[in-house]
Amino acid sequence: MRISFHQLIPIIRELLRTGQKIRLRVAGSSMYPFIKDGDVIEIEEARSCPRRGDVLLVRVCEDNYVIHRVVKVDGEYFYLRGDAQQGLQGPFRQRDVVGRVLAIYRDGRRYVLERGFLRIMSLLWTYITPSRKVSIVLAKVIDRMLAFLLRS
Repeated sequence: MRISFHQLIPIIRELLRTGQKIRLRVAGSSMYPFIKDGDVIEIEEARSCPRRGDVLLVRVCEDNYVIHRVVKVDGEYFYLRGDAQQGLQGPFRQRDVVGRVLAIYRDGRRYVLERGFLRIMSLLWTYITPSRKVSIVLAKVIDRMLAFLLRS
């Protein structure tokens, strides 16, 4: 049996509203290098207004939802961008937010986005738009090197 994401959204919203956290497997590369294709993300209810660096699950239009990073906040409006993308999406409002990504699960480890190094790096990433392509290439090289070293 197949269930579309559109059919799951009401269930996801209700679970988040009642304080539950949900996990979803990500498909796509728009959030590389922070979130990779196949990673599992943990989403919680977004209780506060979006702030720069937050990764949100947002309703873009009727049947389209994205998980992208807040790169600009302008009063009650905010704008998103995939970490591997150049263009802005938005404006959006709080009512468009389904949830906030709290953590990423990769290779048996949990990475919390709101603390420490990952929070600092995610904020820096929102400012390096012009050099983003070079940064993504470097991130891929580092990924391959680490994978090679960990296998050895």
